Amino acid sequence: MEQRSVSTSALAKALQMSSRRLFTLLKDYEWIRRVDTSWELLAKGVEQGGEYRDSESFGRYIVWPEKLLEHPLLLAAADATQITASGIGEHFGRSARLSNRVLRELGWIRHTSTGWLLTDAGAALGATQLQTAEGKFYASWPRSLLSEPELVAHFNAINVLQHSQQDHEPDLFEAGNTTELSGSVCFKSLDGHILATTAEAELCQWLYLLDLTHAYQRDLAGHEAYKCDFYLPKYGLYIDIWYASDPPAVLSERLAKQQWCNEHQLTLLELDEQDIAQLDSVLPQRLAELGIQVY
Repeated sequence: MEQRSVSTSALAKALQMSSRRLFTLLKDYEWIRRVDTSWELLAKGVEQGGEYRDSESFGRYIVWPEKLLEHPLLLAAADATQITASGIGEHFGRSARLSNRVLRELGWIRHTSTGWLLTDAGAALGATQLQTAEGKFYASWPRSLLSEPELVAHFNAINVLQHSQQDHEPDLFEAGNTTELSGSVCFKSLDGHILATTAEAELCQWLYLLDLTHAYQRDLAGHEAYKCDFYLPKYGLYIDIWYASDPPAVLSERLAKQQWCNEHQLTLLELDEQDIAQLDSVLPQRLAELGIQVY
């Protein structure tokens, strides 16, 4: 009997989850990706049986074999009492991949060539070790983990931008309070760096969790008068953040740095405030263009 195909929305309804959540899960699993205003199948999605259909009313869309209702990844995500890294990321506004790095930082999982394996500490929290059809290991967690103080504290620490932009009454005695990306925060990151702006703090935390060794406020090679916000020694990569509030003198210096790097064949990656607000989706692609794979 021919396998019946269903749309992503119909699949979500059968799994009793929102379409938005399922699209996010499939994106995190690298089955699909967002291209402009539509979704595109990736190789892993094709392997799972995804294919395109065309409709006069809805245009091109993706359908999936109905057998995916029994897929362990989707079943674990649909279980109201359990949550995977995707669900943790959705709750805290970060990607599943970064969420796994936070769980590793806490010592609850460890990374191997076969995926994410539970530690004794993770198992003690009620997590379950699962495996995909492709043999990759991952963990399923009790939903109560979302209120675990250590987990909340770590996400509060890395979600610098989210917390800096929350509406609250200013506290003159609150250290590091700022509502601008360029505002001074004197923030201490997980790796011990003391950062000068909210944007730098957000980026530093991201680099640390992705195992990208970096220096802060590093002199440009051959030009001690110029500094870059971050430097990745393994890749010879300098990173600078541009702010909308930068005065003309700072902009002039940054343009001069651009020219110096071009003339001396130094690799400079420049980010703006919009990029900092969506590092999980922007920076992996920008780094991949430079031959640096982080996931």
